[in-house]
Amino acid sequence: MNPPNPSATPPSQGWSWIRRLLATGLILGTLVGLTIAVENWRGTQALKQLQRDLRAAGLPMNLEEAAPSPVPDNRNLAMAPGLETLLDYRRETLDVTREGIPWAEEIQWGDPVESARLSVATVTPHETRIKEPRSTDWTQGNSIPLAEWQAYYRALAARTNRAETAERSKDGKRRLPEDVAARYGVPADLSPHGLNDFFRYRRYPVPPVPGDPAADVLQALELAGVDVDVLQSSLRDRPECRFPLHYSERPSWGILLPHLAKVRQLTTFLRLRACARLAANNANGALRDIELALRLTEGLRTEPLQISQWVRGACIQSWLQPVWEGLSANRWSPDELARLDQLLATVDPQSGVSAALLGALHLGDDSPMNSTARARLLDFQSQRPGRDEAIASGAEARAEILIQWAPQGWFDQNRVRTTRRYWQMLSNHLAWTGTPAVRNWLDQPDSPPYTAGPYSFLDHDFNPRLSFRRLIPELIRCTARVHMARTAIALERCRHRRGTYPETLAELVPEFLASIPPDPIDRQPLRYRRLPDTGGFVLYSIGLDGRDDEALIIDDRRDLFEPQAHGTGDWVWPRRDLP
Repeated sequence: MNPPNPSATPPSQGWSWIRRLLATGLILGTLVGLTIAVENWRGTQALKQLQRDLRAAGLPMNLEEAAPSPVPDNRNLAMAPGLETLLDYRRETLDVTREGIPWAEEIQWGDPVESARLSVATVTPHETRIKEPRSTDWTQGNSIPLAEWQAYYRALAARTNRAETAERSKDGKRRLPEDVAARYGVPADLSPHGLNDFFRYRRYPVPPVPGDPAADVLQALELAGVDVDVLQSSLRDRPECRFPLHYSERPSWGILLPHLAKVRQLTTFLRLRACARLAANNANGALRDIELALRLTEGLRTEPLQISQWVRGACIQSWLQPVWEGLSANRWSPDELARLDQLLATVDPQSGVSAALLGALHLGDDSPMNSTARARLLDFQSQRPGRDEAIASGAEARAEILIQWAPQGWFDQNRVRTTRRYWQMLSNHLAWTGTPAVRNWLDQPDSPPYTAGPYSFLDHDFNPRLSFRRLIPELIRCTARVHMARTAIALERCRHRRGTYPETLAELVPEFLASIPPDPIDRQPLRYRRLPDTGGFVLYSIGLDGRDDEALIIDDRRDLFEPQAHGTGDWVWPRRDLP
């Protein structure tokens, strides 16, 4: 054994620390890598178990499976002229990056002119300084103020001018094909926004001197009525309606839904025209408008998206306006009443809840989360409702960090957590629908504050304005109104036949109704009593509190979740007292 050499140079202290740091970094890197691998494995296993459970329960495995079955184009109202271009688009990625990540994209429409042309089927153009007439709520017994609409269109006609709008909207860099521009009479160098404005800002036809309000409103609506009538002619040949959404797009929460705005616009147009036609003693034309509005609305029934069901509920309550006005003013003939009942018998607003919940099981479950998907998710996160509250709690900053750096396994765990929560909501809905337990939706506590943890940073509980806790009572109320409308129609048919309203609803069966439409709150018959003094009747649902308040009316325009909306009031069909 050699003795140590005292003259040998001792190891450098700096190199010793470098070796220690390298060893520590290697250990930490190994631990981080191992942790990521374990979390990815756990996320994958949790996802596989969820998929096994869904398959065993017979539930859809992805958004495409939750989507409604397609129908042949020649039977599909959504593919009729004027509607078939609504979802005819493709996405093109532009040469734009954000921090090195491909970001910007442009939507290329198959027929941009036809898409813009349908925009004329609206009651009002945008970006004008002329105030619309006050909103009308038939549930409070208010009819459409046709005189106000008459004045509105006269003022609008004096202001709108599509030639001036087109001149301001030219874009020399973009040119439409010459044959397309010639076919529609559109300048070839209009900008995309200019196309919309060209059709929207038209000079409305009005008579030189104001006349009958209903006649003047109908004349003004002729501007859009031509395109709507073409669509109306497709009703008999196209008995089904399915809008061809791009369910396979990723990310799924970015699917375009341009059809929702158009369905809402068309329904609003048809509502006004039907009421004007009723006032002009054209009940048959009003009935055709109601049928088209109903068919378009029911095209949303099976869409597995919550926003589609919100729009559907709003549209149903909109086109019930002319139904009520015709009953109130005795405008419907017995045959027209029978046809209205046939149409309303096909409408079940609550059926959309199950479709929306099935879609919620998978909406946004895109994988893998690459850099582009993370960047878009960050942008989506920055625009969502509830962001201000999340920022105040610090959850937003944590969520952004997690979205940027979380391993794939944590995204999978988020998917599992959210899916199982919606699965429980779906189970509750199926168990409670048609029973008094539906009240449980209101008794559930508010969602807890949004927190951003490893398995919860994509939790949807932060979105109070689009929660199912609000959607479900809204659709229950809509169902009650549809059932009351059917019952009121049967009562009116009975009066036409017998000269008076019946003493009880049971007398309507089976001549005017196969069965009495139930109150969706407790599944009991709707409450009804005849008023001998006035010759009218009272018809109502007991409302969300589940208590019969003897037709005490609440203001349905309030939020159903305001404290004063609880515990009092019924949903009442506006009374009609005979002269």
